Amino acid sequence: MLELPLPYMNELAKQIAFISSFLGGFSVTLLGALILSDKDGRLLRVLTVSTATASLAFIVSVAAMTQMIMVTTEGYPFPVDQGQLFSSRLVGTLALLVGMMASIVTISLSGWVRSKKLGIFTTVLGSLTMIAMFLFM
Repeated sequence: MLELPLPYMNELAKQIAFISSFLGGFSVTLLGALILSDKDGRLLRVLTVSTATASLAFIVSVAAMTQMIMVTTEGYPFPVDQGQLFSSRLVGTLALLVGMMASIVTISLSGWVRSKKLGIFTTVLGSLTMIAMFLFM
């Protein structure tokens, strides 16, 4: 495996932590709105589960990347363990991807709450977004 320089890993971890915390904030806000919603039904339960999954995945990503930022910052008082860096990078990146996919599922299904036309539209857009995400990853 290619070992990345510590300053590069530090900047990468900062970017992933920022993106995860930003998207996590949206997910938690939406989760609160879904939980307080007066509506009930299978679709709302699926939306709540996918939003909760996204929120928790983004929290895991922020925690893993924060740990990576600490270890890769100049002046870290202990020896840097490449295995620990690899596991933090892997967990943080996978959690970001899971959070993004769960957010896409939430957005894709959200249109169905309003109408069939809007549901089809958001599902098509969500599918195209998922395809684009896989192409660029």
